[in-house]
Amino acid sequence: MSLSSYQNTWIEMLMYPERSAEILASTADLTPAERILLAAVSPERLQTISKTVIYSRISAFVRVVPANLRSLLPADRLEAMARDYAYREPLASLYPLAQQTRQWLDFLAAALSAENEQHLRDLIRFEQLKSRFSHYEKPAPRQKLRGPVLSPACGLLLASPDFAALLQAIWQEQSLPAYDNNTRQGYLVFENPEREVGLLPLHWGLYHVLQTCNGQQSWAEVLDAVCKSHPELTADHSTLCQWEAYLRQRGWLRDWQSVA
Repeated sequence: MSLSSYQNTWIEMLMYPERSAEILASTADLTPAERILLAAVSPERLQTISKTVIYSRISAFVRVVPANLRSLLPADRLEAMARDYAYREPLASLYPLAQQTRQWLDFLAAALSAENEQHLRDLIRFEQLKSRFSHYEKPAPRQKLRGPVLSPACGLLLASPDFAALLQAIWQEQSLPAYDNNTRQGYLVFENPEREVGLLPLHWGLYHVLQTCNGQQSWAEVLDAVCKSHPELTADHSTLCQWEAYLRQRGWLRDWQSVA
């Protein structure tokens, strides 16, 4: 039996100690020695270990939720969702931190499904972008790429037009503003050299252009393709073309070679 299979059996027994005998009996690929080892743990001991492990995991999941989001969620509800996640994903941990935190926040976003919780889902996506700035993973090398991509220190966010006001209210500990749950606004989220995070509202055409930049086409080629898909942008072609120089000057747009 592989170590991972043994580990999975042990974790399942910890998550459901009242069913430990049933779990052990239904696992066919245990060696005799492994079966004896697991059976030697008494139900009472399993209960004690289980409570400690589950409490530690729930506490860890709650702690890594960004403070901006924690401030808007009742503590008991956040703990309940962390408990649900711990049981649904018994093998989930927080290591590696960046990857596992993203998965946990994805779960939270799906759980916050009510229409009046759109601001929380937008906030989660914002926090996930921020986490990329401190846990950036170098992209895999690509061949013969000649066009621009977004810098690792920025990313695109689609949220409410009221999202900037929401952030301001949270940061200043003020009452939350009215929030448009239906209209979507594109933003460029960026980190400056002082590690401060900023938010730049984008014209919807520029958002689509930046979303399409993947290093395989020049800015002009991307712009032409977007205008072809959205003919109403043709009148803005010249203005959108000029954005390339500004974005490069700010360090938000780079050639792939300078990123990788």
